[in-house]
Amino acid sequence: MSLRSGLTLIRNRKQQAKAALEACHVMDLMDSFSATVVSTIWVGLDTDKSDIDLLFQYQDREDFIRDCKQYFSQHEQFIVKHKKDCVIVRFIFHDFLFELYASQIPVEKQPAHIHFQVMKRLSELGGEALRRSIVTLKHQGLKTEPAIAKLLNLSGDPYEQVMKLADCSDESLSELIAKNSQIDN
Repeated sequence: MSLRSGLTLIRNRKQQAKAALEACHVMDLMDSFSATVVSTIWVGLDTDKSDIDLLFQYQDREDFIRDCKQYFSQHEQFIVKHKKDCVIVRFIFHDFLFELYASQIPVEKQPAHIHFQVMKRLSELGGEALRRSIVTLKHQGLKTEPAIAKLLNLSGDPYEQVMKLADCSDESLSELIAKNSQIDN
């Protein structure tokens, strides 16, 4: 597959994901829970198996679960997972796995939101070469954060290391990307 046809597929996938999100009405139906998209599809770091990730903040856990059941339980593979500090709801809609992650923590302070902001900045600063390198590692079985850590030679826990990048300036991130020889140009 040529780079051009690969980029067309990525753009089409992003358009398909946006259409599925809109058709599902999750952003409107769950707006009172600060619905926020944090999917790698939106920043070009996705594979054909990437899901549509959304974050929410609830005041009352049971209200969130009730609304999810009311609006989404008819969708294929609907499941609610109860964790100590959060709720995860999954279902399939228009051939996309939707994963709704909710907690009492404000969305912008949730680790997944911080990671998404870092991925967005890296994607913008590193351009197509960095995106392509991350996606290649993901096709080899790595998750996004470990792929970023490997490419940028970050040692330690990849999730913690990506979290630390949130505090870096764009200049520092650009320097980190530029000095890395593993990124295909």
